[in-house]
Amino acid sequence: MLTTRPRHSYRISLAALIAVALTLCVCSSPAVHAAVTVEITLTQNVLRINETSRMQVTVRSDGNDALNAPVIPEINGLTFSYRATSNKTNWSMVNGRTSVERAAIHEYDVIALASGQYSLKDIRVQTESGFVAAKPVTLSVLDQSAPAPTATPQPAPTVDNQQWPYYLGQINKQDAYVGEEVILDYYLLVPRDYERSIQIDKVVDKQGVFQSFWVEKHEIGRDLEKEYVKIDNEIFAKFTINRYILYPLKPGKIEIGPLEVQGRRAVSMGISVFRRQENFSKSSNAITLNVKPLPEEGKPQSFKGAVGRFQLNNKVDEVEIDEGDPVTLSISLEGFGNLRNAPSPQLPDLSNFDQFDPTTSQDIQVTQEGVSGRVDYTHVLIPHDINANEIGPVQYAYFDPQTETYITLETPPIELKIHAALGSRNGYSSGSPRRIPTRIGDDFRFIHTSMLALASINLGAHRRIMVWLFALLPLALLGATLYAKARRDYLIANPDAAKRLRAPLAARKCLSDAQEALAAGDLQQTYAAIGRAIIQTIDHCWNLAAAGLTINELKETLIAKGVDADSVAQTEAILETVDGARFSGGSLDAASAGADLKQTEQIVQSLMKLK
Repeated sequence: MLTTRPRHSYRISLAALIAVALTLCVCSSPAVHAAVTVEITLTQNVLRINETSRMQVTVRSDGNDALNAPVIPEINGLTFSYRATSNKTNWSMVNGRTSVERAAIHEYDVIALASGQYSLKDIRVQTESGFVAAKPVTLSVLDQSAPAPTATPQPAPTVDNQQWPYYLGQINKQDAYVGEEVILDYYLLVPRDYERSIQIDKVVDKQGVFQSFWVEKHEIGRDLEKEYVKIDNEIFAKFTINRYILYPLKPGKIEIGPLEVQGRRAVSMGISVFRRQENFSKSSNAITLNVKPLPEEGKPQSFKGAVGRFQLNNKVDEVEIDEGDPVTLSISLEGFGNLRNAPSPQLPDLSNFDQFDPTTSQDIQVTQEGVSGRVDYTHVLIPHDINANEIGPVQYAYFDPQTETYITLETPPIELKIHAALGSRNGYSSGSPRRIPTRIGDDFRFIHTSMLALASINLGAHRRIMVWLFALLPLALLGATLYAKARRDYLIANPDAAKRLRAPLAARKCLSDAQEALAAGDLQQTYAAIGRAIIQTIDHCWNLAAAGLTINELKETLIAKGVDADSVAQTEAILETVDGARFSGGSLDAASAGADLKQTEQIVQSLMKLK
């Protein structure tokens, strides 16, 4: 018997509703990144047995955390041998704020003892807040008979007569086949005495430069690769800043046009705290590559364009199944070459099986040695009957540019044992052996079959205030989101307004740093924070690169902006006091520093009121 749905009383306070909304906002806010990060890099991620790859575990910190040595787990089939540890410290100053990043680079030799696919995971570092783990990397170890990459000697670099830094491109080979891997490096040459004055901003990849290639870009990372070379009896620092892995798409002489790099050179201005940076823009040389067509002699009929060095394997999840059950055929292709666009292996005759659409997964790494990795193909098959007891060989044909020959790989056939299903005669199914869905009952079971019964239900929820509050809550959140987005877009389009809004916060931070340094008795840091407070206030309020101006230039600029003479004089006086306190070597005392700090607070407030 159908009865009327009971009414329930819901009493939720407005305060509880607001608490739920705030909880959702807090939960959706981005997580704070840890101060310590761990990164793993391998020089080679595909080896043969008894070969070695160099592993670097880089531990970085942007704070005072201790850079402890990583914990290396034991992995059966691999052995790790410690080599050395080096430390780096990078200093940078943006808008008067100094930041320090420290890095410890631990080097290990990874020796392959057994073939297989290994995941280098659980490599972690102990920090004050717990363990920080690195992102896992994959290492493939092939049999002794499998091919391995060989390094190609690079020609000696040449420079022209233009002013340093020199921006040059260099390929590891002058002749290549269609589809063969070519490594292209772009690097800067800087005289050794000036290597620390260079800062790279960006590289302009001009459109059409690589239009005749499939391109994989190797990310050099935050620490540029550097080595020293001797050219014309002068030592240069060679910074590799771009590395491209190219695969030619057509034969002929192909010219790779120049790229452009933009950066800055720091120019010191005496002993003043202010520094000036000089911009530079350099274009690389053009490079010509001779691309040869693939030979016709010896080309197998199954060849589909694969170029490189590969290894093929296949397996099934079960070799003994019941009739009508599926079997999964897994095929793996691994090696070196353009695996991302590699053609699929050639399957055997599978007419005795029902087939589903195959799935493909890739584990491909772009390293400084080139592109390597593995592609897995998964096929789900259902035998038609118990006679479909064999999966034939899988073939893969490719061209090896090192030996300049075509090679055809072939896996052994796989034997299946299929048990006859119930109801079959003499081991053979009668009629269709496949499992056909049958109807075992009603497709639908009805809860109510009367429209009159449905009409008697009382739905009065829309008359409750809390229901409307919950219904309108998404609209309120949407409005708040649209307002926040509009405000953010306005600040992005108006950087002057954005900087003015940040001026009070930046000034308070610097003054707070000065107060803490004064309380700790560190007068040098006190005056450094006082100088940053004034410089950042001027920078934010008037959108000036104040850190790159001398005191006299800053004075003239403020007068030109309409700042009154008293404020300019006070600003000039306190900056000269800061310079004197930091560089003159004169005696400092806490009382004078406290008075200068109070005067700085008044100057900052006056400057903000003027703007």
